[in-house]
Amino acid sequence: MAQKVLQRAVKLSNGREMPTMGLGTLFHKDPKAIENAIVNVGYRNIDTATITMNEAQVGQGLEASIKSGAVKRSDVFLATKIWHNQY
Repeated sequence: MAQKVLQRAVKLSNGREMPTMGLGTLFHKDPKAIENAIVNVGYRNIDTATITMNEAQVGQGLEASIKSGAVKRSDVFLATKIWHNQY
């Protein structure tokens, strides 16, 4: 098993703490890689974008992590970006 990531966090206005380091998913096309990063490495801040065309795979990895019981959805921060002409 991989060593867990040590995470610094910032306190948000709602009182929750969000990890300052996130998993960039630019080259991740395998949902298992996302699941591994969440379950075995300890990432709780996931960063993706529409332009990377892998949001479905990121979602599948997150879903598998939740279904396995390793995390709850409320444990994970998910950031995504959309292009200015997509809103």
